[in-house]
Amino acid sequence: GVDFINLSVQSGSKNAKLHDDVTENKGSWSETRKGIDNCRSLGIKLNIQTVLTHTNIDVYKEIMDEYSFANMFIFYRQIPIITPDPAFFKKKVLSNKDTKDIYKKIYRYGQKNGHKTYLFSRMPLCWWDKDDNVEKNIHAKTVSHCHIVNKTHFTVDVDGKVLPCPQFVNMPMMDLIR
Repeated sequence: GVDFINLSVQSGSKNAKLHDDVTENKGSWSETRKGIDNCRSLGIKLNIQTVLTHTNIDVYKEIMDEYSFANMFIFYRQIPIITPDPAFFKKKVLSNKDTKDIYKKIYRYGQKNGHKTYLFSRMPLCWWDKDDNVEKNIHAKTVSHCHIVNKTHFTVDVDGKVLPCPQFVNMPMMDLIR
């Protein structure tokens, strides 16, 4: 059987248009809400997934309050390696510092209200302060593409450039194609 379903939710009902804006799909919030209602009526547990962007960074409380029945809240930081439009980064992609700051707020709010929270980020694990109790707990529940931790030691991007870390997209050590 089905144990749980992950559904992508970018806002609560008060900000349905924001959900549609983030997904770039008009009417997607109402379709997502129907999916949530269907799962609940069938007794299927839900994990709510939210992509953190500059446009929806302040709705995490609304999401966790409205969907408090969720099994878990999973927050993602969108970070494409290649994009033709630099404005995309300004609108959608949070910096490592912004991600760290907002996720600490999300983690504290979730703990205060009894919610399980989880971060999936391309942020290097080495950016978390293991001496800070909140960051230590977040670090333990973070999925990251850290090649030092995974013992692969480097990344090869789609153009054949060897990177010391996925965070250093503009600092290749060598080029495997040329």
